[in-house]
Amino acid sequence: MKQLLANRKDLLLPGALLLVALAAISIAGDSGDFALTVLSFLAVMTILVDMPVSQRTDADGYKTRVPVALILALLLAAAGYWLLDPVVFTRILPLLLLLTLWFIQAGRGLPGRYWKPLLILGLLAIPDRALITPLAYPVLQLFGWDAMTYPTAVVSTWLTSLSGLPARLEGLDIITRYATVTIWEGCDAVRNMDFLLRLSIILMLTVPVKPGRRVVTAMVAVLLGFFINTLRITLLVFLTDYGNMTAFDYWHEGDGSKIFNLLAIMLFAVFAYFQVEQTTSPPKLAGDSAQHPEGKQ
Repeated sequence: MKQLLANRKDLLLPGALLLVALAAISIAGDSGDFALTVLSFLAVMTILVDMPVSQRTDADGYKTRVPVALILALLLAAAGYWLLDPVVFTRILPLLLLLTLWFIQAGRGLPGRYWKPLLILGLLAIPDRALITPLAYPVLQLFGWDAMTYPTAVVSTWLTSLSGLPARLEGLDIITRYATVTIWEGCDAVRNMDFLLRLSIILMLTVPVKPGRRVVTAMVAVLLGFFINTLRITLLVFLTDYGNMTAFDYWHEGDGSKIFNLLAIMLFAVFAYFQVEQTTSPPKLAGDSAQHPEGKQ
């Protein structure tokens, strides 16, 4: 046990720096940012723990670099807090702290060994929707759509009709027997799709996934974010048609909307588990299942 703790002492500093970033984000960021940050930090710590001590720490000048790097990080953090928007600041803070950690532990060496943690925390610095938008926009243009709101309205209308409630689409309005539901920009699930895309990238950087399945994993994450949201929109259409506005508010802006987000994450987690299981499972040898009769020459 003492030997194990001795080999992990160099992880106390990264753990402390990550806790500082989490504290700042919990104050200034929203729940979605905080959840993604926690997952990102767990991924970074997993990578650092799996990294041999000789690769993650350069002992020469270690004690000298610690105070210098911490003071520099404190000054940059203070300047960023006063000069930048709080949300922007909390997004770049984890990356700043990881760069500080690299300076402390790796010294003059190139940060090649830290490219995965740098990329994971670099995703946090990208604003909401900015990761998925460049990827989704060319696909939308192929169908002549300008935004995700129209395909959301189309699929939601189809699901509503399929569920037994007559519905038709006019523009972005889903029209039923007694109500009309308009699909605005905030209902298009782009943020959920962006969140799950980042989650899939974190997964592929943390655990082994076969190269051929990486694109599939990212696509499944994005499609799950889209289709789970259309299920929520379909439920809202039903509630509006039946005049239950209390339930509508709960599933639209209340805790009910978070339940659908959690459902998408759980479904992706199940899919990711089987992807990793298939990648890490040892191949079955042909001789394992063969019957070897005894007593034959």
